[in-house]
Amino acid sequence: MNFPYLKSIKVIDCHTYQNIDIDAESLSAPFKHIIVTGKNGSGKSTILLGIAKTLDNYKVNEQSTNDRIDYLTRVIGANKNYPSRIEWEVEIQQLSSVKLNFNGCGEVEPFEAYTDPECLLSYFQAQRHVNLNNVDTVTKEAAFVERLKKSQITEEFSKEFKQYLVNKKVFQAFAKMDNENTETDNNAIFFEKFEACLKQVFKDDHMKLIFLKEQFEFVLQLEDGRKLTFNQLPAGFSAFLSILIDLMMRIDLIRKEKNNFNFDPSGIVIIDEPETHLHLEMQYEILPILTSFFPNIQFVVASHSPAVISSIKNVMIFDLTSKQTGSKDMVSSSFVEIMTTHLGLDNQFSNVADEILKNIDDAFKAKDTFTLKQLLIDNEQYLSISLRLEIESRINHLKSLTEEE
Repeated sequence: MNFPYLKSIKVIDCHTYQNIDIDAESLSAPFKHIIVTGKNGSGKSTILLGIAKTLDNYKVNEQSTNDRIDYLTRVIGANKNYPSRIEWEVEIQQLSSVKLNFNGCGEVEPFEAYTDPECLLSYFQAQRHVNLNNVDTVTKEAAFVERLKKSQITEEFSKEFKQYLVNKKVFQAFAKMDNENTETDNNAIFFEKFEACLKQVFKDDHMKLIFLKEQFEFVLQLEDGRKLTFNQLPAGFSAFLSILIDLMMRIDLIRKEKNNFNFDPSGIVIIDEPETHLHLEMQYEILPILTSFFPNIQFVVASHSPAVISSIKNVMIFDLTSKQTGSKDMVSSSFVEIMTTHLGLDNQFSNVADEILKNIDDAFKAKDTFTLKQLLIDNEQYLSISLRLEIESRINHLKSLTEEE
């Protein structure tokens, strides 16, 4: 696999930090996924945006970063009072915020590879949900596909997914009537893969994707009898499916152009906070599902979630707060270890527990066994097993010290 995946990121300026190297170490595989974590305000979103803008520049402008910055600088110099000058200056700042190094490329920017129609690039901001446009009719496929390709904004692209599905269903029916078996089979493969993905997301092996041809609508029929349209999904499923919808549609377009509906394209997908709106159990599953269905895609992620951070093996994790890299031990670490080591928490206990522990420490230092016992009684309803054991061990330790004296 010769695609130039990201190997390292040099953070030039993300407002909070400058000159930080995020290095994916020696690559034992064609690529490693990258997770950036750190406290709020540490620059995670800024870094991801810088990466997205650099890759988008390759795709859209077919230029190296330096060439694009030089071009915009000349344009600004010649149009100092032009209203778009501020937008150009912002683009320069975004392109200058990071420097990307790619596997097998050294210092060379492989922008030609990202202009290849078989390359997939996508960037998802933190606030996401499914909001599909209504469908009134079938559209001409060539014109619709061409319009889709021109949409660089992920949200606008994915809004057309229902239209995309309707077209595929109708064209599948036409192909079947005309005995075009290959076209029929290709559309069937798409719907089979999409439904399999939905079953995994919803944890429902009996879920069905049903097409209501009279309304040009799709519903998800769940095992418990519920029927939901894509726009009626709970926030967590909607946030997750907004990613799947975008990637499924982009990959299907690539497969169609290549005339190979089993082809898995290479590319890079950037996701800011994939855990958005998700229950903890689903946070743990989002990256395994994505990496399973899209095996040649490198995911670059910013996350606060210990469940996301510890969910896959082939990953490099960089903590902006401590400026430390971790990977291999993360998948076997407890959430407590990850939260205290990489997410900035002082200890495993809550603020309420911290206050109880402080009172215990004060009583322990004063060698006040009565107060220690009273704290145990007064806070009975708030004590977890681990906190209770902590208090009891200090009482017993204080007793032993008293007996020795």
